[in-house]
Amino acid sequence: MKKNIYAPTIARIERVQRLRFGEHCLVTKETRSRISVLLERLNLLESRRDNELWSFWIYASRGSIEAFGDYEELHEDGEYDTYEDFEQAWKEEYPNDTYWYEITVSRHNEYFALSINNSLVISLVPEQTNAWYEWDCVDFLDFLIEHLDKIISGIKDGTYNLWLASVLPYRYRMGIISRKKLWGIDLSYKDWSLQGLTEQEIAEYIGYNNQNALHGDTKERYQTMTTQRYFDICAICYLAAKYEGTESMTSEQMYMRFSDDRDGGLRTIDYNSPEEFERWYALSMEEKWKIENPSHLWELRAGSSYSRIHLYLLKDDGGFYVKLSGGEEPCTDDLVRMYSALKRNRVPVVFPAREVIAKKVLGEDFVGIVPCTDWGWTYSYSGFPREGVISFLSFNSENIPQKNEQAVIEATEWIPLPTQRLKNL
Repeated sequence: MKKNIYAPTIARIERVQRLRFGEHCLVTKETRSRISVLLERLNLLESRRDNELWSFWIYASRGSIEAFGDYEELHEDGEYDTYEDFEQAWKEEYPNDTYWYEITVSRHNEYFALSINNSLVISLVPEQTNAWYEWDCVDFLDFLIEHLDKIISGIKDGTYNLWLASVLPYRYRMGIISRKKLWGIDLSYKDWSLQGLTEQEIAEYIGYNNQNALHGDTKERYQTMTTQRYFDICAICYLAAKYEGTESMTSEQMYMRFSDDRDGGLRTIDYNSPEEFERWYALSMEEKWKIENPSHLWELRAGSSYSRIHLYLLKDDGGFYVKLSGGEEPCTDDLVRMYSALKRNRVPVVFPAREVIAKKVLGEDFVGIVPCTDWGWTYSYSGFPREGVISFLSFNSENIPQKNEQAVIEATEWIPLPTQRLKNL
């Protein structure tokens, strides 16, 4: 007898069975058999990439409170003091009647993977043979196969894609919204965008930004460069960004505090010698490795790949200049202040993202709306279908609270859902 699958069931699978990157699992023999059936159904659909990657939507009702859990067991474990607490938790966690999930399946040779939204829950490789636990997920796979049968039938009669577009809630979709419209919905989004920048700081930045010659083809150059001069340029940025403690630090101390010091030996030469700097600068990365690790050379502000800032030192026939780069979304305030300070101090600087950030602080760009199952910052790496979008929000209580949902939905331009097709149709 098949077991009913409800939204809390799928949530438990996501939470309990979620695998880390590079981790694999074992499943029962019957589960493998059902995976074969699942793949038979998927092979009827066009895949995203060479018959190896498919995505499709499923839905599940929240079910009765019994689907949420066994109160007696949870009470004995100390999780809920009273049945009223248990019932309140159920209503808060599952306020809607129906919940949707995007299932992604990939296959490559003998490798098989299945994800619920962004949670990898099955990852099988042929060499994985020994484990203390084999997962039996036959009921869940049968649930997916039933959905696929409905999808295939709906594609055949021409109703499925229209149906999905009409029923999939907007909170599970992607779209773009004018930043100014977002500000009009709730001024807190303006504060989120400007990150504490004042109107005066924005006006100064826009003034520099409007001088087209300041981008890329700037003619100013330093004829010579030293380690100390580079530190002093970095100090202009640190002071402008108001990094903590900078007022009492030397430029070298600021650099050591805020940069990533894997700089290939920048600090091993005479700080004030242009000749030594020239010789060091001309070294290849392989040669710099022999001195010190150069893997984060010119990293002005250490951070993740999402938040770090670089102040590259470049050289051409005219001399040396710097390029400011990185952290466009999380570090907008720092970059605006840094760029303005560099221009104010007549530092030869180029800033490829200057126009992107100008549009952001003026509210003239777009914000990406991403599914409620995702966190917006993850799309800064890839995955959003429109170019030039640097800010993202998702429909969850933190990003778009319920009071703003309908206004955001109405103001958003929604990106069409991918069309599901059968092979050879």
